[in-house]
Amino acid sequence: MNSKSLPQLRVALALYVLFGLIYLGSYWAELPEVRTVLKPFLIPLLSYFYWGRASIRKTAILGALFFSFLGDVFLMGSGTLFFLLGLSSFLGAHLCYMRVLWPLWKPLAIKVKVIPLLLYGVYACGLLSFLWPVLEELKVPVCIYALALCGHGVLSLSLALAQGQRSWYLALGVFLFILSDSMIALNSFYFNADYFREWVMATYLSAQALIILYFIHINQQES
Repeated sequence: MNSKSLPQLRVALALYVLFGLIYLGSYWAELPEVRTVLKPFLIPLLSYFYWGRASIRKTAILGALFFSFLGDVFLMGSGTLFFLLGLSSFLGAHLCYMRVLWPLWKPLAIKVKVIPLLLYGVYACGLLSFLWPVLEELKVPVCIYALALCGHGVLSLSLALAQGQRSWYLALGVFLFILSDSMIALNSFYFNADYFREWVMATYLSAQALIILYFIHINQQES
């Protein structure tokens, strides 16, 4: 990284935080057009930050950010088609993140993996049981997504329990991602309204930042 790039990266991260705060504030100000303008810029700013800070750029991480960007854009639309496109995009994002975490998780001791499996298994079963009567024709895609989401949670929490320190950035980030997606599911199927409003994006934006900070950290350890 050259000496000129670091200030640019700090600006990109600062803009990510600033735009995120403005986005959240637009809920209280009742300015939906602000969210329409800002949302497509959020993940590209975080992607630029990752690109500049990571000396070894992993294709899967860039893929996860790209799929996240697509998911953000698709979920700006309304109706079942846009929901499925958004769901598919975020499924791709989780699978890309998991692709990087899998080699780190695989050699961990079984005893470290048991608690995360139980916790996220109970969470997935509980949420799906709650939503099952109202999912209708979307039962299969939502179940597939829930399995991937909780699989991501298992990998991240196992690594945090085994490694500690900055691995908790990852575990917290993935938990917030799961919480955000759970609120979207409740909004879409149970409340049929934007009940959680700003909390969906507050948890999502925090989640993506924490996950990327973790990957930048392990990248610096590898290089």
